[in-house]
Amino acid sequence: MISRSTSGGSASSLASALNELLESKSVADAARTSLSLVGSMTAADIEYRGSRGTTAHCVNAVAVVLQERIGAGYAVLISGPPDKHGCRSHMFILVPELGPRVVVRDGFASGYLGEGPRGLVEAILLLDSKRWDISELRISEALFETIAESRMTEEQLTKILDARREPVSEVLVRYVSREALEASEHRSPWDGRPVILPFAIIDRRILDLAYAFFDDPDTVLHRGYRRLEDTVRERSGLNDHGARLFSRAFGVDQSPLVWDMHGEDSIVFAQLFVSAFSGFRNARAHRELEGSSEDLAVEFLQLNTLYLLESRLVKRDMQSGESESVGA
Repeated sequence: MISRSTSGGSASSLASALNELLESKSVADAARTSLSLVGSMTAADIEYRGSRGTTAHCVNAVAVVLQERIGAGYAVLISGPPDKHGCRSHMFILVPELGPRVVVRDGFASGYLGEGPRGLVEAILLLDSKRWDISELRISEALFETIAESRMTEEQLTKILDARREPVSEVLVRYVSREALEASEHRSPWDGRPVILPFAIIDRRILDLAYAFFDDPDTVLHRGYRRLEDTVRERSGLNDHGARLFSRAFGVDQSPLVWDMHGEDSIVFAQLFVSAFSGFRNARAHRELEGSSEDLAVEFLQLNTLYLLESRLVKRDMQSGESESVGA
C-alpha cells in the first residue's frame, strides 16, 4: 500500500509537472504570437495633413508639402470604392526624395461636379507642375478608412507603395478634363495657394520680422525700411534719410561705404539699391496700400535683398583689404 501510494503520488506529481510545463509553453507561445502581432501593427512612419472632407485644406496641404520638400518625388492617388452613384473619395500619399512621407487626407472626390472634384484637379496639376510622377491605386473601403483615420501600419504602407498602380497618363485622362488642361497653360496652378517665406535665406537682422510678417505685413515692412535706414546711418556716420542717405553713403565717388568690386559695378548696385528702396518704400509711406499675400511677400523678399546687399558693403578705406561688412 505504501508502494502504491508512493507510486500514485509520483504519477500525480509527474502529471502536474507536465501540465505546468504545457501551460507555460502555451503562455510563451501566446506571448510570442502577441509580440509578432504587435510588430506587424507598427504604425507607419508617415505624416498626416489636411482635414477629412475639407477640400481647400487638403489642396493647400499638397501645395505646402511641394514647397517644403527639396528634390523630386512621386504621389500615389489613393481611391476608395465608388458609392451607389459612382462617386469616389480620394487622398494622396506623397513620397518626396528628401524628407518624410505624407498622407493628405480625403478632401478630394470624383464622379460629380463640385468642390471635391475641382480640388482633385488642382492637386494633380500642382504635382504635375513640379514634375512629380502620379499613379493611382484603388483600395477597399476598410483600408481607405484605416488610412484616413491615421491608423495605417508600416506593412500596409509598404504593400501600397509596392503595388502595381495606374500610371500618370490614366490619372490625367480619368480626372483632368481637356478644358482644365488648356486653362492650366494660361494660369499658374500656384495662384491662390499658401505663400511661404523661405527663412533659410532671410537676413538674420530681419528674421524676427519674417516670423511676424503675415500677422501684420504693413507694420513689418515699415519697420524693416526704418531699420535699414538706421543701419546705414550708423555705418556711414551720415544723418540723412531715404534716397539721399543711400546716395551719399555708397552711391558717389568717395562715399564712406562701397561694394568691394570694380568702381562702375559698385555704382550700378547703388542705383539698384536706391531705386528699389524708393520705389517700394515711398509708395507705402505716402498712402495705404492693399495687396495680396503674394504681392506683400514679394515686397518683403525685395527688402531682404536690400539687407543682403547692405551686408556686403565695406568701408571705402578697407576696400580690397580686410572687410568690415555686416554679414547676413
